[in-house]
Amino acid sequence: MITYPKELLPTKQQKAKAVKFANEVLTFVLKDKRFSIDSGNYFLVRLDDDAKYESNVKKLFKNEKNMKCEVCALGALYAAKVNRENQVYLGAKISWSSSTFEVPTSLPIRGIIGDHNASAIECCFEQSVGFCEDSYNDEFVEICRHAAYTYTTLTFRKRLYQICKNIIKNNGVFLPKGVKLE
Repeated sequence: MITYPKELLPTKQQKAKAVKFANEVLTFVLKDKRFSIDSGNYFLVRLDDDAKYESNVKKLFKNEKNMKCEVCALGALYAAKVNRENQVYLGAKISWSSSTFEVPTSLPIRGIIGDHNASAIECCFEQSVGFCEDSYNDEFVEICRHAAYTYTTLTFRKRLYQICKNIIKNNGVFLPKGVKLE
């Protein structure tokens, strides 16, 4: 069993946000058929060509029934944040053949739920340690290796569900199988 070092844990505020947004993923993102859960995408929004353009993402969630969102685990947590509390706007159109926009979120969720926490979640969801090998010490890379082998037999949607349940159960910290708190 590996121990998660205290100095790498999210702050109390980050843990509270992680729990709040994990609950929102369970009650909003995973229940809304407009969301496609997949690896490789962070947070993409696809609109019908005849859709009324609205740059405020929360208003799109509320008003645009034909929109589609593609998210990975961190994108789902960010979508939950947007739905709960934020004024986030669409970024640049990334496909000229369709109305596809990227929601600019490359770093915010890491600061919101904790950088190491986000990396472990991403390694688990994507089933790869490539998201942390170059940036962290060997001790945390080993935690990420455990994360990459957690929930391996599940679909992306079920894996995201289990990740969120894990975050809630562990009071805002994603703990992969074989990892414990100090």
